[in-house]
Amino acid sequence: MAREKPKLEVFSKTETGQPEAAPDPVRPVGIGLKASEWQRLEAMAAELGVTRHTLSLWILRDFIKRWDSGWRPETKTKQVLRT
Repeated sequence: MAREKPKLEVFSKTETGQPEAAPDPVRPVGIGLKASEWQRLEAMAAELGVTRHTLSLWILRDFIKRWDSGWRPETKTKQVLRT
């Protein structure tokens, strides 16, 4: 019997359209990661018993939900004076 994958509400899809609306097509994208970041994602996915792809979707969808709710990450900016 296949292992049941965890269903956590925070990782649900971010789509909020009407049920009769056409589904939003999936568009594959590539991202560049450092080798250490790739290994870390692999380790976290293995610990959760999901694929790296699934974990990446959870992470990105969680960020999008937080962004849509008004949250913004702290960014450090540096003022540059031009002479």
